Amino acid sequence: MGRRLVALRTLAAILLSLLVVSCASVPGGTSLSRADAETAWFARKEMLQAVRTWDISGRISVSGPDGSWNARIHWSQRGDVYDIDFMSLFGQRVAQLEGGDGGVVLRLPDQNPQQAATAGELLAESFGWSAPVDSLRYWILGIPQPRYQAVTRLDDLGRLSRLEQQGWNVEYPQYTAVGGDPRDLPRKLMLEGEPLRIRLVIDSWNLGG
Repeated sequence: MGRRLVALRTLAAILLSLLVVSCASVPGGTSLSRADAETAWFARKEMLQAVRTWDISGRISVSGPDGSWNARIHWSQRGDVYDIDFMSLFGQRVAQLEGGDGGVVLRLPDQNPQQAATAGELLAESFGWSAPVDSLRYWILGIPQPRYQAVTRLDDLGRLSRLEQQGWNVEYPQYTAVGGDPRDLPRKLMLEGEPLRIRLVIDSWNLGG
């Protein structure tokens, strides 16, 4: 009888945890208590850390002391390997950034490919601004970079609303419904790292390639 009671209590706890995560993953769902939001966030973060393959398409704008830069963006992530295309508003490719364990390659029209150890070096040299691409792949999913300490703030559904990491502040003003699991992912990201401000709007998500 005692074992049966323990089993029933364990099953009830699991079902409650799944219910909390399900409610938190639906945009516009019922607000959670602080404790339930933190429980949902823990489950959500674990789920998203396991996502290794995804694609996004959207728009990016960068503002800094030297002016602003705007482009359309398509980002494909395959494990630790990424392929980022920057395109003009008319659809012409203006840059391609490929990275992985072997380093990073930047391709610009009518120029020889440039190589460096990090994407930040190539972006700074070619565009005059830089961003932590290795961390941005996690920030786009709505989770911190696992290797660095972070300060996080959650919304009422247990999702990330603000992140402070590596000297950058990242705001998540909007999420969007997707067809995978979890069912909502960031739609807009506002990044600020002196002296830059970056705005990323994601028009489409594809999880799992």
